[in-house]
Amino acid sequence: MRQAVGLALVATCTFSTALWAEESGFDEEGDPIHKYQGPTFFGFVKDTNGASVPDAKVTLAAKGRDAVIARTNSVGVYRGSLGKDVDANDVVISCEKTGFKQVRLLRRTERDARAETPIEIECTLLAEGAD
Repeated sequence: MRQAVGLALVATCTFSTALWAEESGFDEEGDPIHKYQGPTFFGFVKDTNGASVPDAKVTLAAKGRDAVIARTNSVGVYRGSLGKDVDANDVVISCEKTGFKQVRLLRRTERDARAETPIEIECTLLAEGAD
């Protein structure tokens, strides 16, 4: 009985794994989810006290391209990309939220990092009236 249950479990796992791989979008060109899509920018938006700023608007802009708007989540994290044909060093990032003004951007990823390396940029906002 144990042997029959074990064989049934192995068959189920094997079948479900094969089915998942078939439906995941893998093809001869590899995994499309992990193909390079251009420089990815991510980071945190914080206030001057170090607290995260949820629902802040982060704008990624490059000359000759439409800007991409990202919003921070509940812990102040954002992520965005402009596409393959954009040089990461030509991207200008700004952040804003009502009641705050931007006081600093800190790029944590080196400018000469590999193209596939995500670029971390932290934005600091000052609450209006907190000068």
